[in-house]
Amino acid sequence: MSANSSAIDMQALEEKLIDADIPGGYAVFTDAEAAYLGAFDEDALSEADAFGASFHNPEIVAEVEAELAK
Repeated sequence: MSANSSAIDMQALEEKLIDADIPGGYAVFTDAEAAYLGAFDEDALSEADAFGASFHNPEIVAEVEAELAK
C-alpha cells in the first residue's frame, strides 16, 4: 500500500467500487481514491476528446452501423 492509502477509508472505497459495478450504479471517487485505484490525469481524456471518440461522433456511428450491417 502506498502512503496515500492511509488517507483513504478502505471500507468506503470498497463500497463505492461495489456501487459502481452494479448496473445503473453510481459512485464518486475523491482524487486520492482515484489515484490509489490507478487513475492519473495524464491518462484521462479531455471532455472534447471523450465526446469526439464516442457515439456522439456521426462518423463513428456510421462506421459502426456499417460493420453491424455486414
